[in-house]
Amino acid sequence: MEEILKELIELINRALPEIDTSNVTMKSDLRTDLSITSFNFILLSITIEDKFKIQIEEDFEPKSVEDVCAYIMKKV
Repeated sequence: MEEILKELIELINRALPEIDTSNVTMKSDLRTDLSITSFNFILLSITIEDKFKIQIEEDFEPKSVEDVCAYIMKKV
């Protein structure tokens, strides 16, 4: 899961360069800690889908970085 976290941080940096990822952990909350909006998550989702060759379901509403990493691991 640590490797997925590293890749996810890289993807956040690429898709949303305005977001500070210097203190991201698995427990980081997407909205409160990273200020990721619904629109930002759509942009990030597209990047994740391209990188991992997966389809993110429309009803997927993660709360934390860990939720996203677990979802990626489940799909790949």
